[in-house]
Amino acid sequence: MRNKINLAAIAFIFLTAAATTASAQLDQRYRAEIPFDFSVGKQDMKAGQYAIGLYNSSSGIPVLGITNRDTGEKRFLKAITRTGDDHTYTAVLKFLRNGEHYELARVKGSDFDLKLKSTWSEVNQVVKGGGAGTATETVSIYLH
Repeated sequence: MRNKINLAAIAFIFLTAAATTASAQLDQRYRAEIPFDFSVGKQDMKAGQYAIGLYNSSSGIPVLGITNRDTGEKRFLKAITRTGDDHTYTAVLKFLRNGEHYELARVKGSDFDLKLKSTWSEVNQVVKGGGAGTATETVSIYLH
């Protein structure tokens, strides 16, 4: 009897681990070559080839994510509310550039629009590190 209980517990753990791994797969929607190091919040990312898409895309609350295709490094950006597909908009990543620092500020796709920097106070936090005379500009990278 004890062996059956242990076997059932091991099977349950294995199935739970398999389900968790499957649910954390990226449903790649877009690709981008980002030619500069950048940050997402307080996390630094290296320049390279990136996949942008949804984790848990079949669930009720998908999470937008970005994955470095060279290193496999992942960042979960935010849970999003999807809208209907609108292919009239170009998919784009928008960065705030201050000196040599780039901060991901917005990710726009055909059925979502995620603003990571939504207020001027958040934008000014990025600007503070640049020093006097450093201008902030927006840099766009179009997704394919």
